[in-house]
Amino acid sequence: MDRVKKYDEEFKKQAIKLAKEIGNKAAVSELGIPMLWQKTYVHGFAE
Repeated sequence: MDRVKKYDEEFKKQAIKLAKEIGNKAAVSELGIPMLWQKTYVHGFAE
């Protein structure tokens, strides 16, 4: 079984947008994604 979830570019963009609006912790909780994932993409993908 593949336990690693893969997120498409649109999901990533929306997740980053949500994090900027409501904060990382709230976005992670709402989306059900790992906090480490959010931190990685906010810093590397958001620019």
